[in-house]
Amino acid sequence: MSIFARLFKLFLFVIFTPLFAMGAFLFFYQNYSKTEVLANYYGVAQISADFIKQNIENISLRFDFANDLNAQNAASQQAALDLARRNSPDFIFLALLDESGLESARSAGEEISKDISYLDFSADEDLKTLTTDNVSVSGIDTRAPFPLIEVTYPLKNGGYLFALVNLYSMWDKFTRTRIGRGGGIYFADAKEGFLEFNDMPAPLMAPQQLQEIISSGSFLIKGLRLAGAGNYAGAWAPTPVPDLFVFVLQYQKEAFYTINLITWLIIFFILVTTTLSYFAALSFSQEVSEPVEQLTAAAREIGGNNFDVHIPRGRSWGEFELLIKTINEMAARLNQYQAVQFDKLLDEKKKFDMLAGHMQDGLIMCALDGRSLFINKAANRILASGALCGLLNCAQGQTPALKDLITLPAGAAFDYQSSTGRKKRFEVISQTFRPAGEEEVALIILRDITTEHEINEMKNNIFNSVAHDLRAPLLGLQAYIMILAES
Repeated sequence: MSIFARLFKLFLFVIFTPLFAMGAFLFFYQNYSKTEVLANYYGVAQISADFIKQNIENISLRFDFANDLNAQNAASQQAALDLARRNSPDFIFLALLDESGLESARSAGEEISKDISYLDFSADEDLKTLTTDNVSVSGIDTRAPFPLIEVTYPLKNGGYLFALVNLYSMWDKFTRTRIGRGGGIYFADAKEGFLEFNDMPAPLMAPQQLQEIISSGSFLIKGLRLAGAGNYAGAWAPTPVPDLFVFVLQYQKEAFYTINLITWLIIFFILVTTTLSYFAALSFSQEVSEPVEQLTAAAREIGGNNFDVHIPRGRSWGEFELLIKTINEMAARLNQYQAVQFDKLLDEKKKFDMLAGHMQDGLIMCALDGRSLFINKAANRILASGALCGLLNCAQGQTPALKDLITLPAGAAFDYQSSTGRKKRFEVISQTFRPAGEEEVALIILRDITTEHEINEMKNNIFNSVAHDLRAPLLGLQAYIMILAES
């Protein structure tokens, strides 16, 4: 692995170890913070639902005037209803019902009165279940140009007060509230989707999509995609009005802008840190690799017995500077030592050449394949004379091959006629050995045994002469001794 890769990994390990902890914290922070934002939206939705509940309860309180109307005559009932409608502009229609659910009096404008026929709730079983502790509220009437609900209030005397209540003032307060650029508070009907009245637009949502949100069981909304409006985040809550829900929505990018901004800042910081780590590792690796490469090249040259090297001393780290200085001094001393040893080696070689050149014995050094490594003068004369052809079966006058000499048995002897005419005898001695780190070689010595051979012949001649001269007298004495022994 290169120095750059090691340093880069080191930088990444040192820097990214705390970043991993930061990433885990960021993951937790994102989930927690987004949930908190959505929880705040849910709080706003709950407040809106409670506000609607309070308005309905306030409407119920304003219906208390009708508890004594049945005991009055028709004129008094009509006057009381008209007064209540004038005092409460959101009551656009009021009707007094008897115990059976039949209309006994009404108060409304001419247009509304024409549109609403005579009221008969005698067949409504739910009407009979109402008590003085609760009221009946219908869903939003989406056919009207304004949000309209039907409220049925049970009276203490057994009758009922029926009212059409315009929720526009309350509706306007909510729907004109804006959250960010494209968010706000919206109302939705379970069957119709988001509701729009006059200049109070709402995002488009299909009823099926609304049903899926309501049936999911979660009041928090994230990643809600509405047609032509992008993704929304927010929350919803049910209201006391049947099938009416309040939604608090905002563009998801806006809702999570701060959280995402922090996330992107951390990611940007990680990228910047990674980039800086890369260039820092590259810079440091260059400062380290350059002297290391120089040291490696110098060591390779020194390993190849080239001590004439010098590493330039640049702006390296202190340890490398000291190492370069030491390598340079070592190379200089080795160069001096090599020069001295080379001179000594040359002197020893001259001595060896002189000694080998004046030797009477033949000295041959060769490789096992017959390549000549060293041959002295005596060996050259013997090889050129063809004296070895008797042992090697080579043609007379032909120089024998060195690899054949290696195969000769120890003690093989041959005769050689010297240039002075003297006949000499030589013995072949061969031995193989392997120098350290080199190929196996053979050392062949053609040893001059002429003197030994002549001494042996002289001994044999002396013994033969002595044996011949003593044999006749000894035989005569032996004969006389035998005769004397017999007679």
